[in-house]
Amino acid sequence: MKTKSTFTDATWDFIGELTNGTADHWNINSAINGGYPYLMWQSGDYFAWTGSSSTSVNVATNWSSSVVPTITDNISIPNVSAASDKFPVIGNSETLSCNNLEILSGASL
Repeated sequence: MKTKSTFTDATWDFIGELTNGTADHWNINSAINGGYPYLMWQSGDYFAWTGSSSTSVNVATNWSSSVVPTITDNISIPNVSAASDKFPVIGNSETLSCNNLEILSGASL
């Protein structure tokens, strides 16, 4: 159930699909809903940490949205140790604001 092809092979409409992409209603993201499929309206504005550039929370490319979250956004911190080992760090001169914060098992902030 956590494999996107299970649904796309059945022609469900997903974000990132190669065909049919006129009305995306579903998505799978390991940082949202435990990695299970969800309806797009259920996720709200989730910003998942990727740590692709550094450990700084104020670098846009470290977030799945490529935008630094604000007070109205929901944040999810997955366990990135296997991929990059770049967990988010709030430095002395940095701040991080959000609406909801989810720190998944094995992750840290």
